[in-house]
Amino acid sequence: MVERGPRVLLLEREKQFSDRVRGEQMSSWGVGEACELGIYDSLRKTCGHEVRWLQTYLGDMALNRQDCIAEFVQHQPQLSFYHPAMQEVLLQAAADAGAEVRRGVAVCDVNPGTPASVKV
Repeated sequence: MVERGPRVLLLEREKQFSDRVRGEQMSSWGVGEACELGIYDSLRKTCGHEVRWLQTYLGDMALNRQDCIAEFVQHQPQLSFYHPAMQEVLLQAAADAGAEVRRGVAVCDVNPGTPASVKV
C-alpha cells in the first residue's frame, strides 16, 4: 500500500514473534497470491522452502503423490517456512517499503474520518 501512495501504520501486538501450532505451509494457490503481491521471492530467499511434491498418507500408508507444479491449477510449488521467521520477513518488508511499524501495542479504539485516528 505504501508503494501506491497512502501512509500506512502497521500495529503489531507482539514485540517478538513466537512459535505456535499453526499452518507453516502455503498451498499452491497461496503461492500464486504471494507472487501477485510481490512477496514470494522475498519469502523464498529468506525463510521459505519450495515443496514441489505433495504426499498424502492414511496412517503409515502412502496414498497419493502429486506434483504441485504439473498438477495444480496455479502451476506453483507449495512453500514451507518457520512461521515466526516469515512474520519477521513480512513485517520488515513493510517497514522497508515505508510503513510506520509499531510493535508491542494493542489497539484500543479506531476512529475513521479525516483525519482518522487510532488509540493504542
